Amino acid sequence: MTRNIVHIIILVLLFIPRVNAQQPVYNELTEKDGLPDFVFYSLLEDREGYIWLAANKGLYRYDGREFKLYSSKEKRGLSVFGLKLDSHGRVWCNNLSGQYFYIEDDSLKLFCDLKDVTKGQPSKFIFFDRYLVTSNFDFFAKIDMETKKISFEEKVDYFSDIFKKRTPYFMRIINRFDIVQMVRFLRITCRFP
Repeated sequence: MTRNIVHIIILVLLFIPRVNAQQPVYNELTEKDGLPDFVFYSLLEDREGYIWLAANKGLYRYDGREFKLYSSKEKRGLSVFGLKLDSHGRVWCNNLSGQYFYIEDDSLKLFCDLKDVTKGQPSKFIFFDRYLVTSNFDFFAKIDMETKKISFEEKVDYFSDIFKKRTPYFMRIINRFDIVQMVRFLRITCRFP
C-alpha cells in the first residue's frame, strides 16, 4: 500500500510542469527619455504611485511618462536630499542650505530655514509624533510641525561616550553619523511631553 502511494507521488512530481520565475521588468531611462539628471541622492514612491527623485538639479516627480520639476522662489541652491513621507502623505526634502520643504497643492513649500545652524552640512531628519527631528554633527533640533517652534539641544560628543564603553561589533561598523543620530534621537525622545 505504501509502495503504491510512493509511486503515485513520484509520477505526480514527474508530470508537474516546471515553474519558472518571472523575469524582472524594468525600464532604463536615459537623457533621450527626458531623464533630467544623472546624480540622484534619494528615491521615494508616494501613496499615489508617483516616483520622487531628489537630484543634483532639484526635486522631480515621475509619473511613468514624464518628469516634473518642483522648485520654490525661496529655495537656495539646486540639490535636494532626504526624501520622506509624513503621516499626511506629503513628500518632504531638505537641502544643504538648511531649508526643509514639503509638497502641498502640487507645489514646493518652505517649512523652515535653519541656514545659521546647518553651516552647509548635510542633515538627516525624521518625523516623530508632531515633530520634525533633525541633526548633523553641529546641531540637533526638534521642530513642532504645528507651531514651527524650534528647540535646539546642546552639542555633546556622544560618539566618544559610546566608544568608551564596550559596544557590539555591528554598532562599530555603522558610520559615525548614524550612531550620533541614534543616540541623539533616543536622548531627545525621552524629553518629549
